Amino acid sequence: MNGDSRIVDVAVKHLLHHSAGWDRDRAGDPVFWKVGKHMNVEDPVTPNVLIQYMMGKKLQFAPGNEVCRCAQSTSLVLYVQPTSDA
Repeated sequence: MNGDSRIVDVAVKHLLHHSAGWDRDRAGDPVFWKVGKHMNVEDPVTPNVLIQYMMGKKLQFAPGNEVCRCAQSTSLVLYVQPTSDA
């Protein structure tokens, strides 16, 4: 994985509480970036493309350690897939 190994620690509660590790003030808010240009697809991108893109990016803090508003947290929680151990 080219991104941040801490991404696997992001839980639904982190997405709901804006504590998943992304800080729009430090890194910008990828929901408003031209992600399609980086992923060779047209904007606006699908949620799956946004998730794939974000998997390759660094978090600004460990999930659960801070609270920072970021639109992708709200967007991504809508696409959470339940697992058998949930």
